[in-house]
Formats: sequence, C-alpha cells, structure tokens
Amino acid sequence: MKNIIIETDSHEALMLMSKRGVVDNHPDSDVIEECRRILFELGISMVHTLREGNSCADHLAKLGRMQLDEDLVILYRLSHAKRQLLFADMTHVAYPRYRKHVR
Repeated sequence: MKNIIIETDSHEALMLMSKRGVVDNHPDSDVIEECRRILFELGISMVHTLREGNSCADHLAKLGRMQLDEDLVILYRLSHAKRQLLFADMTHVAYPRYRKHVR
C-alpha cells in the first residue's frame, strides 16, 4: 500500500505525532515514539478532520477508551447502531457542526 493518509479529529494526537521529540516524562512517550517510527517507515501521513466527518471512527475510539483493561477488542459483528454510523460515513452524510457558546 502506498500514499496512506490517516485522518484524525484529535488535534493533540496530530501534534504529538508531528513533533520532533516527546517530553520524556509524557506517560505515553514510548508508544508515541513507536507510532512515529512506524508512520515514518511506512510513509504514512496524518491530517486533521472534523469529528463529524468520521462519526464511526469517533464512536469506536470512545468505545476503545472504555475498554482500558483490555489489550485487544475484536468486533466480530457490528451492532445495528454501528452499522448505521458506518453506512452514514460511507455515503458521506453531512452532520451539522454547532458552534460552542462563548460568554
């Protein structure tokens, strides 16, 4: 595979992957450095996208954060809700983006 692009709605993750060095006391510094090495070796690019642009991935990422005690979670069958999210992403369903209220 060539020209792989990873889209993320996490500005923090994008910044961590693009910085030259990670602070040694960062709790995930080893993982971050390994990810950067893999990205570089495979020629993978990362770009920012809005959460609304990939609702299925956003949902799965939140699910993964709830499974912190598990090393690996494999979904053999998608629930109806996950299938709907995936189908919406595949067909480019537009979601409104609401502005946060600033006081």
